[in-house]
Amino acid sequence: QIFIPPAGRMVSISGEVFRPGTYELFPGEGLEALIVSYGDGFTLDADKDRIRISRVHTLEGISGETWVTSYKELAQVSLEDRDRVVVGNKLESRPVVFFEGALAPKQTGVEETTAEIEGAAKLEYFFYPGETVGYVVRTIRQQFATTADLGNAYIIRGEQQIAVNLLSFLYGNDFSQDIVLENRDTIIVPFRQYFVLVSGAVKFPGRYPYVPDRPVEYYISLAGGRDELLNNGRGVTVFDMYQKKRPLESFITPESLISVPINSFTARFNQVAPIITTVLSLLSATLSIFALSGIL
Repeated sequence: QIFIPPAGRMVSISGEVFRPGTYELFPGEGLEALIVSYGDGFTLDADKDRIRISRVHTLEGISGETWVTSYKELAQVSLEDRDRVVVGNKLESRPVVFFEGALAPKQTGVEETTAEIEGAAKLEYFFYPGETVGYVVRTIRQQFATTADLGNAYIIRGEQQIAVNLLSFLYGNDFSQDIVLENRDTIIVPFRQYFVLVSGAVKFPGRYPYVPDRPVEYYISLAGGRDELLNNGRGVTVFDMYQKKRPLESFITPESLISVPINSFTARFNQVAPIITTVLSLLSATLSIFALSGIL
């Protein structure tokens, strides 16, 4: 007769260990034995302060708990049957910078998520502290689309918008104006089709190419300037792409709308002149009728 007893504590380990898998622990063995003896120790990329343990309390696997422990607490952590241990990767804890806009399809070895909005895409790049914009754009140079307007890119950092010429970093040797990256910076790479819409009391209303760090008057001048017969030189309103009103001194963003109102005296008079003419005509006709009937 051969008797095979039921398994005791079966636990699994994955992530940054040399020998991930599922193992049966002997009595008295805990997390330290699982990682050191069974998992053959941490890899060089292991985040020893981010060891996640998931525990299932029911056969259905519905209720349970998950918590994070660290290398210093290994000896104090005991494990139960069907516990799952995941050792994190310290590279995942690096700061990240986002590229958005005119990006090419995903290349091998680069982490990316795409957004199907007018052909735009989003790429996330995990960097080491101290890396600069110039270094990163050379690293991912194959990620830029052929329609990218690299000379007019800009960085969104909190409430700031910082213009940056990526062409100078890709094809030049002067890095004196290079910018050190900060966590969660967003680098906008516009398409060449980016535009600003100018409407209202200008000589040539229409769409005009977007250029970073240009004031409102720049786009009004592209539209031929104000129509002096329709506008008195005041009252410009700027809306962003979400139709939100923005201060005139703020940066003009792609797809903004610059509205120049019709507010001159001549324009207003021309609007009411037909009404005045009609009223006077009616008054004159009425007086003529009264005169002919002998009332006046």
